[in-house]
Amino acid sequence: MKKAFDCVEMKNDAQRKIYTETKHLSSEELLAYWKRKARAFSKSRQAVAKSTKRIVA
Repeated sequence: MKKAFDCVEMKNDAQRKIYTETKHLSSEELLAYWKRKARAFSKSRQAVAKSTKRIVA
């Protein structure tokens, strides 16, 4: 039976994408990668909060 949404498949796909993007990076580059991702996530979270008029810490 095929599920409409498979959480484990989604997680595995995300892990494969991250691995492909980061497998060649040095420790310093990997740290910079995660800092960029964290900043991008924070910006998108703030944009959603602003559009829904919610306060985000």
